[in-house]
Amino acid sequence: MRASPRGGIVVVQFQLDNTNRLTAVKVHTDNAQLNAELIRRLTGLKVKGADLRDQKTYTFRLRFQRDV
Repeated sequence: MRASPRGGIVVVQFQLDNTNRLTAVKVHTDNAQLNAELIRRLTGLKVKGADLRDQKTYTFRLRFQRDV
């Protein structure tokens, strides 16, 4: 996660299989331990109610901010 005094950004990329489960998960942060944990937790999760196509790569930027 690119850190700043106010928070940071995590970039997550994944594909879906034909049952809408996350595969090929990649996490981009400066913290290898955080990357591994997020990949472990996200891989295999099922996406419900979304009209997403399998084998397309999706990228999300997640922005976190600290409460002050």
